Amino acid sequence: MTTRWQLDPRIHLSNDRIQSDQGERQTQTAAEICRRLDTQPGVILADDVGMGKTFVAFAVAASIAAADPSNQIVVMVPSAVAQKWPSDWSVFEQNCVVGDLGIQVTTEAVKTGAEFLKLLDDPPERQKQIIFMTHRALYSRLDDPFVKLALIRQAFKWQRDLSAQYEKFPIWAARILRSSRFSEDIVRALLGQNPDRWRATWNKMKPEDLLDDDPVPEVVVQALGSIDLSSIRGALHRVPLRKSQDMGTRFADLRSELRQPLNDAWRVSLSHISKRMPLLILDEAHHLKNPNRLRSLFDGGDENDGSEISGALKGVFERMLLMTATPFQLGHQELIRVLDLFESCDLPDDMRSMFAYSISKLSKSLDLAQRDSQLLDSAWGQLLPGEVGTLPAGWWHKENLDRSDDVQVVGARARAAIESMEQAGEQLLPWVIRHSKPRFRSYRPGESILPTAGQSADSPFSGDVLGLEIKSSNVLPFLLAARAHAHVAGNAGRQTKESRALFADGLASSYEAYLATRKPDDELIDESEDVQIPALDVDPALEWYLDQIAKALPLGNEGTTRAHPKVSATVERALYHWDQREKVLIFCFYRATGRALRKHLTRAVAERIAELAREKYPDDAKGSITEIFEWIDTRTKYVLRDGSPAARTLTSEVEKLGSDSGLPEADAQHLAAVTLSFMRTSSFVIRYIDLSVEGGAAMVANALDIKDGSGMTLREKLSEFAGRVNGMTERERGDLWDALERVDTGERGIDALSNSFEINDDDVDLRFPDVQLANGATRAELRKRLMLRFNTPFPPEILVASSVMSEGVDLHMECRHLIHHDLDWSPSTLEQRTGRVDRIRSKSAMRNMPIVVCEPYVAGTQDEKQFTVVKDREQWFGVVMGGRMPKSERETDEIAERAEVPEALLAELTLDLSVYRGEAQL
Repeated sequence: MTTRWQLDPRIHLSNDRIQSDQGERQTQTAAEICRRLDTQPGVILADDVGMGKTFVAFAVAASIAAADPSNQIVVMVPSAVAQKWPSDWSVFEQNCVVGDLGIQVTTEAVKTGAEFLKLLDDPPERQKQIIFMTHRALYSRLDDPFVKLALIRQAFKWQRDLSAQYEKFPIWAARILRSSRFSEDIVRALLGQNPDRWRATWNKMKPEDLLDDDPVPEVVVQALGSIDLSSIRGALHRVPLRKSQDMGTRFADLRSELRQPLNDAWRVSLSHISKRMPLLILDEAHHLKNPNRLRSLFDGGDENDGSEISGALKGVFERMLLMTATPFQLGHQELIRVLDLFESCDLPDDMRSMFAYSISKLSKSLDLAQRDSQLLDSAWGQLLPGEVGTLPAGWWHKENLDRSDDVQVVGARARAAIESMEQAGEQLLPWVIRHSKPRFRSYRPGESILPTAGQSADSPFSGDVLGLEIKSSNVLPFLLAARAHAHVAGNAGRQTKESRALFADGLASSYEAYLATRKPDDELIDESEDVQIPALDVDPALEWYLDQIAKALPLGNEGTTRAHPKVSATVERALYHWDQREKVLIFCFYRATGRALRKHLTRAVAERIAELAREKYPDDAKGSITEIFEWIDTRTKYVLRDGSPAARTLTSEVEKLGSDSGLPEADAQHLAAVTLSFMRTSSFVIRYIDLSVEGGAAMVANALDIKDGSGMTLREKLSEFAGRVNGMTERERGDLWDALERVDTGERGIDALSNSFEINDDDVDLRFPDVQLANGATRAELRKRLMLRFNTPFPPEILVASSVMSEGVDLHMECRHLIHHDLDWSPSTLEQRTGRVDRIRSKSAMRNMPIVVCEPYVAGTQDEKQFTVVKDREQWFGVVMGGRMPKSERETDEIAERAEVPEALLAELTLDLSVYRGEAQL
């Protein structure tokens, strides 16, 4: 007899879009999760980034949903990837399922609580078995006008002192609710009936605007009688009884007064959720490690929230599947707090008792492992780097090693840590599943980011690691920063709170970022809501230094800020890959740095295009950059004009590539049209087309056979891309062609080269497609289009991104070069970023060429210390849970001097939590 928690036999994750060994691992992982959920309240899936956790989660969710049509599974995801999950579901359904599971899912992620609650009370024929929902959905403010009207109706009920306002309210309802759908007659009709009859009344009176669902969720209807509506009633006394000249102001005031009490009443109604569902899947679960609004939905533990929404989802789900790629970057107590969320499930008494006992035992085991690993970590700091290199292999297992006392102490600490980590692993194994993938990467630290003549960009770095040199003309700001930093470090004992010298981090990033740190606000960074930067106590002496640094910055005429050593190096490296027809992804921490990089990269690419034009066409490409672009544009319009021999030949060749890859005729035509459109841009023309060649066939053949830095011809790129498109779902294809065809590749690209360089975040998408920026200010729809286009052979060639693109997105199909322009104290952050291009079926994997990771830092600055510290922490990543974020500038200096840890020792300390534990892994 089959159990409820079983992987459906119609699901298998091996398919044409994934290597068979990876598909087999994912399938076995999904089966193991189902098996564990049969006897325990939850599991954490913690595979490395880029290993397909999403599809494992789909397999589990689909199996449980298919087992019983009444089952509803909720999948909560960060807002940044809200579009990606429903899109990936269509890929899963098409490629990983044999037959039809009969499952209905939401085609978009639910973004409001009203939408979510309406889905819960749908009748069986309309019920969605899998509901995608954003993390923020339930604690977003009330925007649904029907729910507002239901609350207002309840507030009016039996209130004689509001009878006059009740009579006039329907006249003003559209303006109060800010929705033109609510005419006077429909509002009067709705106010006279219970909300559970509103749908029928609305559809009868407004057949041109039919509702396909009850407009007020059943939970809200049931909660209306128990909500304190006195604040709403107080505000309703301000409903106008007659027209006046200040109507607009009065309505604005009324809406303002109603907003908070309506939101309060809404949160109370959410707390009345009583439906029970079998499974919650929650992505990026590390956001639950500390009290916050998301966590409070499950345990009501956010003491600072103060809202009645706390605990709204407690007891709603029978089981939980939590997903995170960074479980060991949590402190072990934080990991326990994440596991504690399983207690909020609707559990039978025996399972609840078993869970409490197991977690208590695990907590003690992790306490011991954490203590022993921290003791080892501390003792390791006493070793001299030169001494470690002279020790024999496996020396930490030898109790009577004839070496210094420090070495003996470290050996004893290592043996204790290995034993306690093994015991902790046994206790942790039922709750966490983790697989790691071999990494094929080439790291380029410090000044090795700079391209070297005659040396391959893929070659691994060897030799002494040196930082980027500060040129003499720019040395003053960094000298002043060093003095300021010494002042901060010297006062570390007098600091009243843990703090960071943010000014030093900013200066090492860009001159623009330094200025932004002087007046930090919400625009400084794009970090997640639970990331905080402790402020530095600024005394008069430090303030003087900071003022002098600002005065010394070379912020003169346009373009001079590219002289910043790291900005200059990043631009040079990115331009090198652009020359090689390869894409590059750049991550930075500060919004100001992202904007500066986009500006300097756009100028650098434009200057390079002009330079190449002068070299190739000295008799024609003359004058300013803008004049050269105008000449290229004019010549291109003639050579590749519609109906020209070159355009006809290119169209024919690309359509054939598409059809040979299995594309339907319409998609092959889309591909040809898009290729021709982008081939007409200045950047494509200058690198692929010889404008001096007459005739179409020869010109096109030359262009299609030009290779990029990975050895791929444009013909091969287009053919491989066509093959990927052929494997896409109809929805994916529609989104892709929409993203590619919405780029204006015409003359407006020249406008981006104006001397002002004032490029708006949204407008740049239409003005200079080669270099793009994606940060928190970039509209979500634009970010989606940028991601889609970056995974094609077409622009953008260079994508500058902030943390908003560092989790949950795929940028790997055409890119294997990444620059961490700004480092981070946490290795998990760097790994998340690198994981955007290190994924299954990445360009690196398909070409069997390394992912090249550049980590520039400025020599002799806070930047160099951060590089050293993060590399030290990276060694202990997965051993000392939570790592060691430096708590002061003095501690930063101490960590920067430590010796490296042997890989063999780290391997013994690292937990094995795979489903293949004890076996040879795939």
